[in-house]
Amino acid sequence: MSTVEMPPPAISEAIASMRNWLKDRKSPRTLDYLKAENRRTDSSLAGLESLRSDLFRELLGRIKEDDASVPYLYNGYCYYHRNFVGKDYPVLLSTCPNRQMRSMKFI
Repeated sequence: MSTVEMPPPAISEAIASMRNWLKDRKSPRTLDYLKAENRRTDSSLAGLESLRSDLFRELLGRIKEDDASVPYLYNGYCYYHRNFVGKDYPVLLSTCPNRQMRSMKFI
């Protein structure tokens, strides 16, 4: 296993401070930068669109879209992840095993 040496703190702090302006998500400067980056990415990957869609369909074909994980107990609640058909992300749900079964969504 190889290790990567981190730059001295002064250099890494300078690099981080150069990008601090990106933290303001509503700033027109940030939005313009992100739109330009998205255009650049789209143009560089334009020739791969059919491959990307084929890979995406293949991946979707291999997973169960309406699946749920095995619940695990934490602080008196049972937590589990649930995927819903058509959604791009799982939802974290919890139930209280000691009381009547109820579900709560955490976003």
